[in-house]
Amino acid sequence: MKRYTTAFFALCLIGAVSLFADINQGSTIYKSYFRTACGFSGNVMAKKHTHNEWQALFDAKQLANELQTLCPSAKPLKENDVAHLYEFLYHYASDSGNTALCY
Repeated sequence: MKRYTTAFFALCLIGAVSLFADINQGSTIYKSYFRTACGFSGNVMAKKHTHNEWQALFDAKQLANELQTLCPSAKPLKENDVAHLYEFLYHYASDSGNTALCY
């Protein structure tokens, strides 16, 4: 019984970790979807809004639409990439004091 319980908790832990969005993965997504299509770095994109503005767009499920507005030639985002990209944009927002090193 202990073996099954341990296996169950290990699977739950792996599943929970995959639910968290990741800034580095957001950076990679920006580079693959937007860098070439937009012609500017992720730092420039993130600085287009403040923390509160990025959060409001994400909460209203309008982040993907806003990104398409800012960069119309980019291909549409996949549903599961939005949270990672949000974490990246939020972390490097104009009022964050952080600078993204996306080339």
